[in-house]
Amino acid sequence: MKNETLHFAQGDFTCFGKSSQSALSWGFADVISAEETTLKLMLDNPMFGTASGLLKNSATKSMWLVVTKLDMGESPQADIVVELFGPDRISPGQTITYTIEVKNNGLASANDISLIAKTPERSQFICASGNYIYNELAHWVTNSEYYNVSVLRWDFTELPAKTTTKITMTVKLNWGISWGANMQVETFAMPKSNADEIFPLPYPDYGTDDD
Repeated sequence: MKNETLHFAQGDFTCFGKSSQSALSWGFADVISAEETTLKLMLDNPMFGTASGLLKNSATKSMWLVVTKLDMGESPQADIVVELFGPDRISPGQTITYTIEVKNNGLASANDISLIAKTPERSQFICASGNYIYNELAHWVTNSEYYNVSVLRWDFTELPAKTTTKITMTVKLNWGISWGANMQVETFAMPKSNADEIFPLPYPDYGTDDD
């Protein structure tokens, strides 16, 4: 008996005789004879399981697989990921538009989720897409010196499974930025109930906009 490492490209597998799904798989083969090879595989997203089967290399080639899903019995879950896209280099006085992607990579919808974005230090908020709430927070440098930091919040009633929502935000960097200032945009997602506790009311001069 000989073990041969195989890499299987993406293929279609039928689960339980009712539906067809595609998944990338990795595994190995045991060559039993010139005509028969047993297969053992690990299946990636969206099947998340193992498979075993037999490949017949006779005059009539055939292959069968038995798939065992590792998540059977568990309820589908949401999987929220936030990604930020912007320029690699920035300079004082520059106007920058950032793109924020909120992805639900899970198998279930996510309900009542808030996206929070904090603008870079010493920058001016210009505009953003979608319905958002604008807040200004005081960042204290000393007991007598502080500057305002803009924080934006978007609320989503539902983020369906396997979807991506895109948001844009534009800011202008101030001149005279000190060395070591944090020029990064910070983004994260949280349950809306938590966002309500942190940001209970819209900023009165801005409220919400819909570009």
